[in-house]
Amino acid sequence: MLKKIEVEIITGFLGSGKTSFIKSYLDIAKKNYLRKSMVIQCEKGKEIINNNFYKDKVLSIKEIDVKDINEEFFIKNIKFYEPNKIIIENNGIYNTSNLINILLDKNLKKHIKIVAVVVLVDAKTFEMFIKNLAHMIMPNINIANVIIINNKSLINKEQLIKIEKKIKKINTNAQILKSESSLDIKQTLNKSGLIK
Repeated sequence: MLKKIEVEIITGFLGSGKTSFIKSYLDIAKKNYLRKSMVIQCEKGKEIINNNFYKDKVLSIKEIDVKDINEEFFIKNIKFYEPNKIIIENNGIYNTSNLINILLDKNLKKHIKIVAVVVLVDAKTFEMFIKNLAHMIMPNINIANVIIINNKSLINKEQLIKIEKKIKKINTNAQILKSESSLDIKQTLNKSGLIK
């Protein structure tokens, strides 16, 4: 039986640091082991992934509308690119459970295995989002196995403790990491042991 393709879903609202996380992740991973990865971006943010930097190790598919992601899309791209890993940058306002349901379709399940759901939250905007858009942010936090509180340098220690407590109320099992800023995500990942 062929080895299943590892799928990692990265989600969070615009500006939370998803693309910075993916770039840092790929940079660390390429130093540790060479993998043929496919990156699927479901939103256009401030940052871009420069495919030239990663040579043939990463295939970046940009600006895919969430509505266009379905079983057929994945099967077609898996057959064409033959990736070892798929990293999906999911739009934070889209319920990640819907994406997971597509990935758990019986035809796709034969080819892939979801290994991580990572949610990035911006420490500066978290309270506003949880107050006004809880119905969008809570389901994603609830299913994550890793949550990164980004931009912690923009708030005080008490605010950070309050955010962490709220996150733990929603999801008691997720590993919670804290990053000073998007520029610091690589260092946070290196310390975390997430990438071996």
